[in-house]
Amino acid sequence: MAVADFGAKRWNKIEDDILQELLEFEKRVESFLLADGYPYGFTQADEQTEYENLVRMKLLNDPGYWEDPQAVQRLAELSQRFGPAPDPQFESIVS
Repeated sequence: MAVADFGAKRWNKIEDDILQELLEFEKRVESFLLADGYPYGFTQADEQTEYENLVRMKLLNDPGYWEDPQAVQRLAELSQRFGPAPDPQFESIVS
């Protein structure tokens, strides 16, 4: 084996291959951990609690609600089941 076989080009390629495999592995693990729709270590809130949290976020003008189209859509879905959410302009006090 020649010294050139262990040169920088070879090690750069090995590093690139390892990093690519790692990125693909991370994506697979993440998809497995989110298979139930929520991250590992958490439990999914029941729909009533989720509705109350989204209403609270809406009334407090939380950007986490207003800048997340999925949150707005989810509150609309839950509002069909639990009734319409209060309008923030008519709520003076949020508990």
